[in-house]
Amino acid sequence: DEIEDTVDLFDQLREMEDLRTECFIDICKTRSCDFGFLANRGTTIAQYMARSEIDSHRALETMNEFMPKGAEKSWAHKLLEEHYMALDENIRKMHDELKPEYLIITADHNTVPHKYRASVTPFLLEQGYLIIYIKNSATTN
Repeated sequence: DEIEDTVDLFDQLREMEDLRTECFIDICKTRSCDFGFLANRGTTIAQYMARSEIDSHRALETMNEFMPKGAEKSWAHKLLEEHYMALDENIRKMHDELKPEYLIITADHNTVPHKYRASVTPFLLEQGYLIIYIKNSATTN
């Protein structure tokens, strides 16, 4: 499908995230999964494309303190709010349906300055969930 405008883009991002969440839940229910990882690519796309709108949305909160009538949200702010509400709903749905003993929500792309950095690769290696194969560069005759 061709994307005609920003509203269409956000509709397609939501559909993509909903389908990815449904597929993840289905896989976890039909297979024995000790560990699962679901990447929300749609949120990363939204954040890259709407960074200035995210920053201005944050500024609205400060403006509301000083402006008696508050500041108005733009159509882009409303799309972002709807996107994040849908993301929250997908996380809730995944948690409610799978009832995991542990749940970690993390991000490598976000909208605030980094306070900490983390890499899941060492954990995955130590727990046996990730195996790195190194292709042998020697050739045999």
